[in-house]
Amino acid sequence: MPHQPTHPLIPLLHYMRPFRRDYVVATIYSLLNKFCDIMPEVLLGIAVNTDVQREASWLAGLGIHDLKAQLLLLGLMTLTAYGLESLFEYLKSMRWWRLAQRVEHSFRMDAFDHVQHSTMTAFAKQKTGHLLTVLNEDINQLERFLEEGVDEILELCCSV
Repeated sequence: MPHQPTHPLIPLLHYMRPFRRDYVVATIYSLLNKFCDIMPEVLLGIAVNTDVQREASWLAGLGIHDLKAQLLLLGLMTLTAYGLESLFEYLKSMRWWRLAQRVEHSFRMDAFDHVQHSTMTAFAKQKTGHLLTVLNEDINQLERFLEEGVDEILELCCSV
């Protein structure tokens, strides 16, 4: 039976299994960051609607009928959204960075162990430059993907 090709992210997810908590928390921080990022625009729309339909607005339904109080509350909510967006930006950046560092270290240790246990004939078939490229640049690319790329993919998925 022929081997079924899998998506390249599937082996990566299996490899990252020991770091599951890190990537789940990083994903949650990324999603919260995106949510807080769009909140000021939503609140601006509510503010425009509040000025036009003071008594039928969302805030009037909460019992706040004074226009100044409604706009002040929306302003405070907007400032809070900006503050939370900055907080989650920091938290997600740190968590993705930490995950990238841990996975990169694990990959390097496994690659070094593999090289140490390889036979001399295996090295004779490889060019030295190719082996060094895999050990250095390919693992660095993986680190960059985990540190920045996954968050960008999540951002694209959220915007669709």
